[in-house]
Parts: sequence; C-alpha cells; structure tokens
Amino acid sequence: MVYSMILLVFENEPLNPNVFVRPQTTNHFCVSQSAFKTSFASVDFRAKKTVYWQLSAKMGDNNQESVKYELLDSSVKTIIHKAQAIREKAYCPYSKFAVGAALLCEDGTIVDGCNVENVSYGLTICAERAAICKAISQEQKSFKCIAICAEMEDYFVSPCGACRQVLAEFNTGMEVYLCKPNNDIVKTSVTKLLPLSFTPNWVSFST
Repeated sequence: MVYSMILLVFENEPLNPNVFVRPQTTNHFCVSQSAFKTSFASVDFRAKKTVYWQLSAKMGDNNQESVKYELLDSSVKTIIHKAQAIREKAYCPYSKFAVGAALLCEDGTIVDGCNVENVSYGLTICAERAAICKAISQEQKSFKCIAICAEMEDYFVSPCGACRQVLAEFNTGMEVYLCKPNNDIVKTSVTKLLPLSFTPNWVSFST
C-alpha cells in the first residue's frame, strides 16, 4: 500500500531520523509530539517553503505488487491505456500535475476521467472522482478495478484520502493499478489503501 500520510519537509532542514519511526506492527510511520517539537524547535514555520513528500513504493512497501504490463489481462491493459490517454486532457493550469483515471465496470464498460483544477484550489476535482461521477451518470455503480496514471519521477501516485473514501463507497475490494506513462505499474487495492474504511456495508443511519 502507498502510505496514506504526507510528511511536511522543510527545505534546508533535514529530518531527524530518530523522529519518524515505522513500528513493526503497522504500515504507518509514527511521530511523537515531543520528538516532533524537538526536531523542529528552531524552524520558523511561516518563513519556510514547504515541500510535500508522499511515502510510496520506493520505501519498500510490501502491500503493493509490481506487475509487468505484458502479463496483464487485456481489460486491465485497456484501462491503463485509457488512463494514460485521458491524462492528456487534464485541466491543471496551476499545478501542471496531470492525472488520468479509468474504471472497469462489472459489465465491461470503461469510464475515464481526468483532474480538473480551479483557481479556488479546494474546488479541484481529482481524476478518480471525476471518473466515478461520470460512471454514476451513466448508471454504472459496480466496479472491478481502476487504473490511475500520473508522473512523479521515481514515485507511483496513489489516490488522495478523499478519492480513497469515494472508491470505498462502491467496492473496497476494487483492484487499483498505479501506472506511469512509460507503463511501469504497481497493483494494490482499495482495502489496502484505506483499511478500516467507513462504508455502506456496516454504517447505519437509522434511528
């Protein structure tokens, strides 16, 4: 699983390796409040430009699997192609970070989507949610897998937290293929990306 946390790294302020620890019993990195304060005690947060680093497969994650494109099922190859193609249509004038996604529905239908940014950053729509919304408008609600394509050099880009929750709404067992334009691919699942998820399977709003 691509780790579902973001570290704020400050330029010219190296991290204390004793602060961020990966316990043996979990897939998440933990940081104690006291250690964090000690590590960044001298940092003027307002004056530093922050850079966001997402922990990914490069960190040796054993919850995702590197797969070879040529060994994939033809339907998975197709959604990878679709995700790569729709990525070119992304509207991202601010971040310049284009993302494409393609869903394989249970009946074989393929629905794609790309990210659409907004000058009011919080209104940006991610590619995964764009694809889900488009699918729902086409009366598709059952999904087998999704391919997500983006480019971040050595890193595979996984869904943000909001997109993970939206995907989990429809199928926690959905396979997720994270791919790059050069066809490097890793496979994971919604369950691995969002453990202990908040889903319709067990949540009840009845009184």
